[in-house]
Order: sequence, then C-alpha cells, then structure tokens
Amino acid sequence: MTGNLENMVNQYSLDTIHLIATKNDVFTKIGGQPLAGKDFEWPKWQNKSLAFIMQIKLSEITLISKIKHFPQKGFLYFFYDKEQSTWGFDPKDKGSWKVIYQPEHNNLTLVPFPQDLENDYKYCEKKLEQELIKTYLSLEDERIEGLQLTDDQADWYVNFRDSVYNDDPKHQISGFANEEQGSYMDLECELVSNGLFCGDPSGYNDPKAKHLEQNRKDWTLLLQVDSDDEIGMMWGDMGKLYFWIKKDDLEKLIFENVWMILQCG
Repeated sequence: MTGNLENMVNQYSLDTIHLIATKNDVFTKIGGQPLAGKDFEWPKWQNKSLAFIMQIKLSEITLISKIKHFPQKGFLYFFYDKEQSTWGFDPKDKGSWKVIYQPEHNNLTLVPFPQDLENDYKYCEKKLEQELIKTYLSLEDERIEGLQLTDDQADWYVNFRDSVYNDDPKHQISGFANEEQGSYMDLECELVSNGLFCGDPSGYNDPKAKHLEQNRKDWTLLLQVDSDDEIGMMWGDMGKLYFWIKKDDLEKLIFENVWMILQCG
C-alpha cells in the first residue's frame, strides 16, 4: 500500500535543499557572527538591532541549480527581531526582519555584535552544508485532500513527509514549507504585504482578498529556519521562521519585499 501511495504523492513533491550540520570550513552557517565586508551595516528595527539568524553563500550551495528561480551566486544574510514580537500577520510587522543580498567577494571580516544585542540573542554558530531532498505538500492542502486518504494513509503520509529530514532540524532552502499551522502562508504573504491584517478572519474576508488570492502563486519559500536546540535557537514554542519572496523579485535579486512568518504548534 505504501509503495503505491508514495508514487501518488510524488507528483506533489519539490526538490529542496536541506541544510545540515558540517565540520567543514564553509561560509554558510546558522548563528554566530556574520562574515561580511567592512561597510556592512547591522540592520535595526525600531532603533533596536535585529538578531542575526543565518548567512548563505549561494555558489557554495551547488545544488541550487536544481531549484527554479534561484540565483547561483551571492551572499544572503537573514535577521529577525530579537524579541520575536512579530509573527508576520500584521502589515505593521514589516521591518522586523531583514534579508540582505551582496555580490560575492573576498574582502570579508567578522562583523562585531552591536552593543544593544544581549547574549541571549547571540546564537551559537553551526556550519551548514547541502543535502538534496524532496519535500511534500501539507496534509491540509487541497491537492492531498483530493486523494481521499484513509486515516491510516494520512498517518503514514504525515510521518513520511517528516522522515525526509532524518531527524535533523528542518532548515531548508526553497521547496514546500514544513508548516506548523495550515498550508496558506503564500496567501497570507500576499494579503498582509498588501495591507490586510491576517491575525483574525478579517483580512481573509476583506473584499480585496478575493482579487489578491490569484497572486499567491507568485510567492515561493526562500528559507525555512527551524528551532535548533544545539545552538540555543527557538522560535515561539519549538516553531519555525519562514521567509517568503516573490519569484520575480528573487530572479531580479530584490530582497526588500521578503515577507516572514513565524509559526509554532
């Protein structure tokens, strides 16, 4: 039964880059201090320094060539509000995260932590390397619901969907998000980035929402960052950060409009 079911769900899979721990001396890492040029400016929000989350060297992630829309060169730096006071469902949350793109260069130095960033928000460093996996749609996605799985099949699918990570933290580039709550983040990004509050049903029921819904397909997952006990990083109650970007912006290296959502169980 599971063999046939696996063949069925494979039509709803995407190649994804799973970022896993390595002892190799690589640029790509989670936590620690960013490695950047001397003119690098640590981003702030509401006059407070953001916490540094991750840096990625795209040319180091050679499997990126298998992922649509993604550039294959450059540095990416990810930051988020140190106090986790925003969850991405309010248009006013914009600015509480930051994604910075820089062309690759060799004149790099460790950027010192800002004086206003407390030790609790200086995460331990873990180097990361790539692993190509397939990720799968949420059980709640209408395409999976259309398969009309039995209870046993649904239980198998949930476990199968998680098994691709081999019990490692679910840090990933692109692919289907491993959601904590629902399968509508692309829609949420479209609505909130267009000024609709999505912390309750009002945004989804707004007359503008129906028109905007057709644009949810324009969004793609840029990065998913899991809670990671090993480096002292926890999002909400063992949740995840999801950085979303419009495909056209990604191809044009425009990162100012990235939208971030925090979800936890």
